[in-house]
Amino acid sequence: MRSSMVLLTLLAGISIATYGSKQLVGYSGKASDAASQIGKKLKDTEIALRKMAQKLRDLKRGLPYEDQGPVQAAADRLEQMRTELLSRMFGKKGKP
Repeated sequence: MRSSMVLLTLLAGISIATYGSKQLVGYSGKASDAASQIGKKLKDTEIALRKMAQKLRDLKRGLPYEDQGPVQAAADRLEQMRTELLSRMFGKKGKP
């Protein structure tokens, strides 16, 4: 989780409105997929996704209107990944 925050801080220094948000979503997707496939660290991954999405929304408020779109899209994608993880964690269990 700490590495996620370091990544977010690093990406904020790079043009987050374009390149950074794409990279953040890409790495978050890989982390989410890995947690889902392995079945471990789902809770930690969900918490990290929630915090990163919130930081992106906070960051968006300080950007010019023209640059807010990609950041909002990245935050929305992180929320979608988070919802998928929550469904995996608390969804109905199938019969074996």
